[in-house]
Amino acid sequence: MKKRLLIILLVVSGFVKAQSDLNFETPFYEAVNNWVAFPNDDHENAYFFGFIFLDIYNGFTLKLEGKFENTPEGLKQIPGERIRGFVIHRLDTNTAPVAVLTSSQLKELKLLKEPAWFMDFKKDTNDISYLKSLGFHLNQLEEFEAAIDPLEKAYLKKPHEEGLEIELAKAYNALKQHEKALKVLEKAIENNPENYLFYKEKAKAYLEKEEFQKAEENFKKGIKKTNRSAEKSQMSFEMTRIYFERKEKEKFEEWADLTLEYAGEDSRFAQLVEYLKNNWDKKN
Repeated sequence: MKKRLLIILLVVSGFVKAQSDLNFETPFYEAVNNWVAFPNDDHENAYFFGFIFLDIYNGFTLKLEGKFENTPEGLKQIPGERIRGFVIHRLDTNTAPVAVLTSSQLKELKLLKEPAWFMDFKKDTNDISYLKSLGFHLNQLEEFEAAIDPLEKAYLKKPHEEGLEIELAKAYNALKQHEKALKVLEKAIENNPENYLFYKEKAKAYLEKEEFQKAEENFKKGIKKTNRSAEKSQMSFEMTRIYFERKEKEKFEEWADLTLEYAGEDSRFAQLVEYLKNNWDKKN
């Protein structure tokens, strides 16, 4: 009896071993320029697969190709499930981790390492514009740690590339690396003192450091550098909120008045200022 049981277990073990391993543990943004499979919530042995690439303008993108089965003989495409046409999906924070398909799995599926259509989208991954775009889209996902590497690589190549310094400073600030953010922003301002975004991000660094006077100074500089009322009111409201939380009445009123000066009567910031005024005596 024990011998029969052992034989059965060996057969089952061999069946499982013959199937390809699919490890759904890779965040999609770490699977760029790779074929991937997506987990199946229906507990079936069939999986959607496709190719992930970075559209530098629109972000992380999946070109869906079809479905395959995981059989004892390996991965097999399901002929009737092949996707017709060029069907793409933009990937976001709701996208589940994927399984990156190995070279042996690609052979089983009869797939090229890179699909032919990819040549129209392929970029040099060491190019400054690609690195900056990758960092930008990672920041948009709030994957700031992942964003640091491409942004720093681009910064070493060309520190004053348009839009690069602000993305690197945002990532540093988000990771509480405020001194690094300030260093980048100070050099950015030396190069281009007219960009209000540099002062705005610099002020945010000082807010996190609780250096409120320096934060005020930089918000005021940023306000002077832009003609956009929405940006002026947003920067003003940042200080209004801080002084509300700190219960510094005089400073609160100064920045609340400044916010209202730039905000439209029915704007969100005007409504928020009114709410804070009405709730001044309540505990935070």
